[in-house]
Amino acid sequence: GDPGNERNPSLSDLPADFYENSTPVSLPDSGYIQALDEDGLVQVANDNELVVYLSRRPGDFQRKGMELLRAWPAERVSDEIVETLQDVFALGMHRTFAQNVMFSVDQLVEIAQRALSPGVNDPMTAMNCMDWLKTALMTVTQRVPPQRLRYNENGALRVFAHADRFEDFCSRVFDQLRQYVAVDRNASRHMMLMITEIRDSAKNDLQ
Repeated sequence: GDPGNERNPSLSDLPADFYENSTPVSLPDSGYIQALDEDGLVQVANDNELVVYLSRRPGDFQRKGMELLRAWPAERVSDEIVETLQDVFALGMHRTFAQNVMFSVDQLVEIAQRALSPGVNDPMTAMNCMDWLKTALMTVTQRVPPQRLRYNENGALRVFAHADRFEDFCSRVFDQLRQYVAVDRNASRHMMLMITEIRDSAKNDLQ
């Protein structure tokens, strides 16, 4: 979604009877969600005066029959509309970079983990990965988070989506890497410098 300065959204933004009067929608097949036609989803919700809560998003593995989204109110969700909602999602056998920034993060983290494993012992490669991850995290500090709530031109809520926050990116990097970095002095020092530079970048952006 486009950047926006919205307050932190919560489930209280949904209609009061959302869970009691909404219909779960799944997919007839299993696979990774590779893409989502966001404009198409908003259009379907708007044309039928629905509120759609996304339970899954690009990059997630969707099992056949698993809840993909919920649409409110249930009485407006016909079989035809269910098929239309399903059609805005693209499934595939593998994760892709399209609409899934975390996939790039995971790949760099995995390379760094393997480089620091006892069988490889290549801290230089791990530090190169950390440099690129640092650059990405510093870029995130300079951007306004994307909107999670999507409204129509009349201000009516149509889609409650998910958005990756700065904290989510940091968790994905440091929570997975720190146990590997801890065993190598040079990599540990590099990560501490990395955190310092990201912190300074975030401070500068707040001034």
